[in-house]
Amino acid sequence: MQTNLETIRSELLGLSEAPYARFTAALIPGATGILGVRLPHLRKIAKRLARGNWKDYLDAPGKHHFEERMLHGMLIGTIPADIETVLAYTADFIPLIDNWSVCDSFCAGLTCARKHQQRVWDFLQPCLTSGNEYELRFGIVMLLDHYLNDEYISRVLHTLEGIRHEAYYVHMGIAWALSTAFVRYPELTLPLLQNGNLDKMTHNKTIQKIVESLRVPDDTKNFIRTLKRK
Repeated sequence: MQTNLETIRSELLGLSEAPYARFTAALIPGATGILGVRLPHLRKIAKRLARGNWKDYLDAPGKHHFEERMLHGMLIGTIPADIETVLAYTADFIPLIDNWSVCDSFCAGLTCARKHQQRVWDFLQPCLTSGNEYELRFGIVMLLDHYLNDEYISRVLHTLEGIRHEAYYVHMGIAWALSTAFVRYPELTLPLLQNGNLDKMTHNKTIQKIVESLRVPDDTKNFIRTLKRK
């Protein structure tokens, strides 16, 4: 008799598309075991598992495929459980994150952070000082997705300004978060681009993303360009 994990793996294999697997692999450096299953299929499976014996799937070891890890993360954000249970599964899952796509999808699905802002903020603090590239990116993207609001924006900007790490996806995560913060809170975010505290790569990537935004006026973009470091 197949286990829950084996049953889902068979389903994923049936939904796999070789051309999509090649497309995904080109977009996500470091991702392993890509089957080529589209995200809408994974979301449907996650919702179905959340209505059933979701614990069996989350507790099952041996999720070697990219889509299995993606599904695992999606399911954590979907389960009908209390916040402490969700955070316990989150803590177990974070070490398994090994690429930006699983990280960012996982963060987007953890909407419990919006209902439990202070509890999740406290949970994120060790992540935000981690030396591990994807644990740190997880913390950064969680701030981006769930904490760019009136209550937390000052704390978010202070946290992002203080992060120092050489990994590419950390730089890009901070730049993404700061550019989004600029769109929502330009008067609070602008000083971070003027005070010289950001490292050069993060600084210039933030400017690039602000300039690329369709939500920033052209005259503001022209001014922001003048802040680019050479």
